[in-house]
Amino acid sequence: QAEGSLNAGKPAAAALAAVKVFPKIKSLAAGSSALLHRAERIVAMAIVRTDGLLTAGKEFKASTADERRANLEWAVVTLRRLNVAKKNNPAAETDLAEALSKLPETQPEALATLDKLARKDLVTSAHGYAALAKLRKAAGDDEGHVAAMKKYEALAKKSAPATPAAPAAKPTSRNAVIST
Repeated sequence: QAEGSLNAGKPAAAALAAVKVFPKIKSLAAGSSALLHRAERIVAMAIVRTDGLLTAGKEFKASTADERRANLEWAVVTLRRLNVAKKNNPAAETDLAEALSKLPETQPEALATLDKLARKDLVTSAHGYAALAKLRKAAGDDEGHVAAMKKYEALAKKSAPATPAAPAAKPTSRNAVIST
């Protein structure tokens, strides 16, 4: 259910479903449970897709810039760990790069990863191409930006809508705030 919500463009609902199963997901020791790994990915991607603006239970707060950044940092660390566990998995690499694109200091790594995947046509989500388009635009690569946007548009038609040019959510947005 949580994965379906995430894929349908409903990150808050996805995170809420995952946190209901694992209420202390942020503080749980990384284990070998496949279900826990799936829940961690879902919550991390929900955080990424709301620009850190996700309040879930008692572990994820987003009322300040520092809390939102802490959420994004947790998402990056979590997705990096999951990526290492799934060696050479384009979906895990795309997820990680999407998360890396949200923090200024990790944007060069995000761009390098997404560029590498795009050259092999292995970016696995519309959100991944949206992040690549934004990063290329910021780097002054207008041609690359247009190419990534074309791929984004093609994938977005097949999957849940991603919003590459959408402004960051505001702390008062009810869609991104959940509680348990």
